[in-house]
Amino acid sequence: MKGIVLCLMFVTLFLVAGGCHRGTDGKQGLKVLYVGFNPDRELPPRNFAHGAGIAESRYEKDMRERMPAFEKLLKQYFVKVQTVDARDYEESMTEEFDVIVFDGVPEPVYPKQEEAETELAPVAKKLADVVDTKALFAAHYFSDQYNKPTLFVGDKAGILGAALGLKLNWYCRCLDAHAYDVRGDHPIFQGPLPVDMTYERRLAPSSAISGVEGVTTPGVMDMWRVQTEGYREGGRERYRQGLVAFGDGFEENGDGERIAGGVSDKYRNAVAIGRHGNFFMWGFAADPNYMTETAQRVFINAICYISKFDGKVPVTRKYENGYVTREKLRQQLALFERDTFEHYREARMTYNEKLMELKREVEDLNAAGKEVPGDLMGQAWPQPQKVMEYEEYLNSYLKRDRERAGCSDAEEYRVYLKENMDYFYGGTGNFSFRVDRDLKQLGIAVGDVKGLERAIELLEGSPEEREKGERLLARYSMENFSTAAEWKTWLDEVRDRLIFSEACGYKFVDKVKGMAINWIDKTQGGVQQDNPVSVLAMRIGKEIQVQFTMKEGFHIYANSGEEGAYVLTDVKFEYPRGIEPDGKLKVPEGKAYEADSKVKIYEKKVTLVQPVKVIPADNKGVIICTVTYQACDDMICMPPVTEEIEVINL
Repeated sequence: MKGIVLCLMFVTLFLVAGGCHRGTDGKQGLKVLYVGFNPDRELPPRNFAHGAGIAESRYEKDMRERMPAFEKLLKQYFVKVQTVDARDYEESMTEEFDVIVFDGVPEPVYPKQEEAETELAPVAKKLADVVDTKALFAAHYFSDQYNKPTLFVGDKAGILGAALGLKLNWYCRCLDAHAYDVRGDHPIFQGPLPVDMTYERRLAPSSAISGVEGVTTPGVMDMWRVQTEGYREGGRERYRQGLVAFGDGFEENGDGERIAGGVSDKYRNAVAIGRHGNFFMWGFAADPNYMTETAQRVFINAICYISKFDGKVPVTRKYENGYVTREKLRQQLALFERDTFEHYREARMTYNEKLMELKREVEDLNAAGKEVPGDLMGQAWPQPQKVMEYEEYLNSYLKRDRERAGCSDAEEYRVYLKENMDYFYGGTGNFSFRVDRDLKQLGIAVGDVKGLERAIELLEGSPEEREKGERLLARYSMENFSTAAEWKTWLDEVRDRLIFSEACGYKFVDKVKGMAINWIDKTQGGVQQDNPVSVLAMRIGKEIQVQFTMKEGFHIYANSGEEGAYVLTDVKFEYPRGIEPDGKLKVPEGKAYEADSKVKIYEKKVTLVQPVKVIPADNKGVIICTVTYQACDDMICMPPVTEEIEVINL
């Protein structure tokens, strides 16, 4: 009897610790507010903020089914559930609820519509008319005081969390139906609802074995099916795409949790399910109608889990994705180890064997005149991986960074990495590293608080020493004091509370105070990075030429291919009197995209041509060109850009 009582006490404590407690009706004792779109009202248009890339033919049905499906699931397990249309949502509504679930983009709290035309705010547009993704990501959807446990569905984490500097950021809206690297011991897989996790042995995505992050990824991985359908399985009738966040530095200082990765077009360490502070990212885009039964139960557990983080806002904030942690350099150094090389070869051979097995299945079905399942095609389309010898393997993975460092060969680069590992920092946040010559000269490692101590001492030295001290304090702290005495007082007060974040800008952070939401210009918001694409539109005689120029390594998506998970390049014109189109837009074919052979891309420079008829006597006014495009490289997919430009007459 005593054992039974102790067991019941343990179960009760576990449920409370998990953020939920079961009522007499068997439901979890949480009040949940769901923010989506009311199916009985006019739907918002299918654009970047809504629909997550779903095929146009499925958009209306999908949008009208989502709120009822989530409402039904949530009411099955929680004592109180309320739904609200995102267009009616106000933050004050959250006060009486324990967890807020966002499946729609509400109106921003900043800038308000009436502030939109002021110099202090970017142009704000009603979301029904959104085309400017810069404004969409720069907007603030939460007040600075918001601290409610919150769960984002699909891409909403990347949009709504951008101005908060959440690590649940926009890496790529290209998450499919399966999760991998699942932390099966995490609380969301343990309860309060029992979960029977089953895994499939599937071919590793080509993206997961790419880059230095994927060198030792096994060719075949254990995967958990989260959705009954993924966007890769539907062809032109594709389903929604989910979101993955940057995985680099995600868990540093215990501020975030990477709970699972997922099949996407990005590196293996990308985050599909994760937490940052009081915010939880369920990156998979499916509503409950398209979730597996197991996924539905894990989703409910995730709501219970995040409820524990009421008021526990993020300590660190990531406003620039371009700061790469030194873990990448340590992975590069590990490439030289023979064990790493042997793991690489074994993984690639296993990958190729499984891939050829899948291709034979496709061939057999085609030969028998049978339909090839979309899931099988989604795995079988890549080409086999080349299994390189040691020297070629080193050159393949290290060439770009080796050349940036000015090293002539791999061995010289290995020595360079080893000698400078303690002194690398993220430079200007452009996905590269610099050696901190100041700290190296002082013999103090990057991230060691002794660097702050020595910098403060230098403020009282010679002009050259003072300049060095100021440089170090500006580089690694977020404070701004005038005198050495003020700096010393601050450091004495916070020394035991300091943590160092590489992913969030190579800064020392007071873990009690945390990073302020607006420590960069409030009007900017979002994850900042310069646009890698420039566009020029010009009329030369009877042609309008629209020229896209991409920075080295970036590409945009040709509208001669399929959309896949990306936004295709689009060009539209508004003509003045006296000019009209003379035929269709001439679009170059583009090259096949390595991550998806059905998708075509443009690199370096491309020109689209629109023939026009010109009546000189009536030709007055200007031609306005509206372009939409999305730029990606092997590190990041930028949010799509839509901009209007004036056509130059040449």
